[in-house]
Amino acid sequence: MFSCSKYSQLQPEKIVSIRPVFKDTTYYHPYGYRIGKDIVKQDNSNLFVKENLSEHLNHLVSYENEINPERITKLFSNKKTTKYRPIKVVGLREFGYIQTMDQKVIFYGIMGKRSFIDLSSNQVYLHNMFLTV
Repeated sequence: MFSCSKYSQLQPEKIVSIRPVFKDTTYYHPYGYRIGKDIVKQDNSNLFVKENLSEHLNHLVSYENEINPERITKLFSNKKTTKYRPIKVVGLREFGYIQTMDQKVIFYGIMGKRSFIDLSSNQVYLHNMFLTV
């Protein structure tokens, strides 16, 4: 017997902090993402990003807290989710950590201008233009 757990969507009111690790205005990074002296490779499934975020989790407080959390919460607030399935390599414009009230740390990524990905659960938040009525 096995069990499936239902994905619990992010709720803006339950977020304590958002800490971007990498932020850029573009999403074309064929040679990877530069974070300080490190370069994190870009790949289809964002495995190298997840690995980097996981390795640096103990340095979480050293990353600045997002001064305008609404900039990010509007990307997932009241949106439907689906499993993230990359169809081509589109780089992340931003990635980092989200801390919740229940002490969970979630890895997130932003693709393009409006695509929010919960990297910890491989869920992407859909905008109305992707939904059929």
